[in-house]
Amino acid sequence: MNLLDLDTKLEKDQKWYVAYTMSRQEKKVFKLLEQKQIKSFLPLKKSVKQWSDRKKIVEEPLFTSYVFVHIDIRCYYNVVSTSGVVRFIKFNEKPIEVKNCEIEKIKKIVENFKQIEVNNEKLLIGDRVLIIKGYLKGIDGILVEFRGKKKVAIKIDSINLNLLIDLPLEYIKKI
Repeated sequence: MNLLDLDTKLEKDQKWYVAYTMSRQEKKVFKLLEQKQIKSFLPLKKSVKQWSDRKKIVEEPLFTSYVFVHIDIRCYYNVVSTSGVVRFIKFNEKPIEVKNCEIEKIKKIVENFKQIEVNNEKLLIGDRVLIIKGYLKGIDGILVEFRGKKKVAIKIDSINLNLLIDLPLEYIKKI
């Protein structure tokens, strides 16, 4: 096996996982992982913070204490040994794998929407909808009412969270 074949095999074995960080350590962990040349993803959202004398727009993590890492699971300890990382998010003692398509959904939403809310409510009511226009065309979700506004909830199954976004009704159709 030559080096090119070995690199290709290693890439095929890489999957997305969720590293759980200490409180407010997401950006620090992200930088440390980059320094270790570990492919990672930290989705950020902009929000307005109010101090007594001023308002400021700050970037904060979309998912509190989560940093996504794209690794071969054999590199598990290289991630866990990073300062600020507590553990991996697990189910049945196995690190949860996040699908590539879910990472792509998150990236599209973060790139194209300013107002994003995250919740983990079980969505039992509402119609399944398909987004037919705009940046998220082709992504499905559930039409919900949240805080009196109609929103589309995009479920990220791997981590059991929903991203709630405002979309004009003409951008969606019932499926």
